[in-house]
Amino acid sequence: MACHLRSISLPSRSHSVELRCEEELKKLKACVATFSETAETMCDGLSGALGDLYECIEEALRLPSNQNALACPHQKELVEAELECSIRLLDLCGAMRDNLGAMKEHVQDVRLALRRADDAAIESKMQALIRLTKKANKEIKKQISKNRRATSHSKEDHDLPTTVKLLKESREITVSLLESVISFCPPKRRNQRLASGHLSQGH
Repeated sequence: MACHLRSISLPSRSHSVELRCEEELKKLKACVATFSETAETMCDGLSGALGDLYECIEEALRLPSNQNALACPHQKELVEAELECSIRLLDLCGAMRDNLGAMKEHVQDVRLALRRADDAAIESKMQALIRLTKKANKEIKKQISKNRRATSHSKEDHDLPTTVKLLKESREITVSLLESVISFCPPKRRNQRLASGHLSQGH
């Protein structure tokens, strides 16, 4: 006996995943305004919301329907252009990792000098940290500016396929987050005065 199944209307898996990606993107954009308040909220955004967004986008890219669509000549060209922008973003992330690693080492040197109550070493290490921070901020801001200039001529969002648009917007929000990172390590001489004050209290 023939079995007749009722057809029900359900969103396609591709559409469902893309909607989740857009929701993750909206949540991350809503959080960006609070990242300037504390370092903790910024770190939560980098390790949590941003990671969730990229996992969702990766899932969307792996869907057969999107794989087939992105194979079309026009969309393939757009994806390749976005991949070039992503490579520049990776270069920026690499530069930030190297500079922040160097700054961490200098901070450890300052802490060691404080524990030893060595006035001359504290002064020397703080000056070295300030110089390095200024240099790192200048280099990172230059790379961010270069990244944005290189992508300023891309198509408007409404002209882009949904998947490519998600890639573009996720890259842009990542750059904004990286800018927030460097805002937490400006070269402040106030920190040097605090270190000196801490030392004088120890005497």
